[in-house]
Parts: sequence; C-alpha cells; structure tokens
Amino acid sequence: MTPFKGLNRVTSPFGPRTLNGRRENHKGQDSVPTKYPGEPLPESAWQVREVTGGTVIRIGYDKSRGNYVDIRTSARHFERYQHLKSIVVKVGQKVSQGQLIGVAGNTGTGTARHLHFGVYKVGANTDHYKALKDINTLEQYAVPPQQWSGVPNALGTYKGNDTLDTPPPVNTLKTLTIGPMSAGDVITLENMAKDLRLRIIGEAMSGVGTILTIGPMSAGDRVTIAGKAAELLLPVTEK
Repeated sequence: MTPFKGLNRVTSPFGPRTLNGRRENHKGQDSVPTKYPGEPLPESAWQVREVTGGTVIRIGYDKSRGNYVDIRTSARHFERYQHLKSIVVKVGQKVSQGQLIGVAGNTGTGTARHLHFGVYKVGANTDHYKALKDINTLEQYAVPPQQWSGVPNALGTYKGNDTLDTPPPVNTLKTLTIGPMSAGDVITLENMAKDLRLRIIGEAMSGVGTILTIGPMSAGDRVTIAGKAAELLLPVTEK
C-alpha cells in the first residue's frame, strides 16, 4: 500500500546519493504526492497512511528527521515515517493498514516538503531492546522499502494503490542460486546481501562466470535479491 492515497512521486530512492555535495547512503525512500515541485494540492493529499499495520513504538522529533513515527509491524520489521507536519497516533496504539498516521511536512532537515519512509529488518539474534532504544541504532538495519511502500525504488511518479500487502513471514526461508555472472555483478550482489545481512553460502566458478548461492532468506529478501538479479539479466533458481 502506498503512503499517499493519490500519486506517489519518488524524489530520492533508497541507497547511495549525493546531497549538498556529500555522498551518503540514504536509508529510506523520499516521496511526495505532487506531479511536479510546487504543485498546489489540498492538505488531504499530504495525509500519510500506515502501509502495513502494526503498533506505534515511538514518536519523537530531532533536528534531522523532524517529527517522526516508528511502527513495529512484525517480530523483526519496523517502519519509520519522517518529516511529518502533524501526527495523529499515540505510542502503544495499534494501527491498521491504511489508517491515517499523520500529514507529511518539512520538519527537520530537508529541501522541501516530503515524506521519508524507511523499513528496518532486525536480525533474529539481535538484542531488540538495544536496537530500538536509540533511533540511530535502528538505522543500521535499513532495507530497501519498495515492497512496503508499494512503488519501485526509483525516481518517478506512480499511482497510489490500496493493495493490502504484508511483510514476508520470517519463517519461510529459502535460498537463491544466481548466475553465472561477471566479477562486477558478484560484487553488486555480495554488497546487497551484506546490506540485508544475508549469507553467501556458495560460490562456484563455471566456464562463463561465477554462480552465487545466497540465503536462507525470507520472501521479502528474495523479492529484493531476485529483482536486482533481473535488472542484471541473471538467471535465478529458488530452493
């Protein structure tokens, strides 16, 4: 489900970017409901919906994120909504998918009004209390958010949708075997696996390149890894 009911224009995808002349790793996906910068819209167009459903675990403000809301959606998955103008939920409140949680704004550090949406997947053996105690600690568990936001992780304008998607069950674990591939593609996929905290459990050479086996992983991670493999035009086998 998309955060905005109408259009969702991605202005800064998850991943490496240059901001104010400095390279950084963007830990979320920035979007707006406008077709173009400055398009006049009613305030209702900026209303932000909970895309999955869960429990509000933290509401706060800091000079970078502005007003933000953290929502726990499963045992290991968390969402964060930043730069909100207003917030209409409370800590401890259970929110359903599609429920209004606030209105996007330009609080904190930003060049214009927008929503920053982040998803975090905490490792099975991670001390959850320690991970959640500090907002900066949770950032290290950021994962590509497109499965939750309902739009591709790429610059562009996308129609809002009400698809009631849910985070992948963490107990459905499978492996992916990808390749053969070039050395450059190996580096790309190994870095992605590292970001998702997945293991490379096999690496074999063939006459035309390297074959990687990654996993075991959840359905959500399989979507992410297989999607990147498809972009690289690599064959994928799931086991």
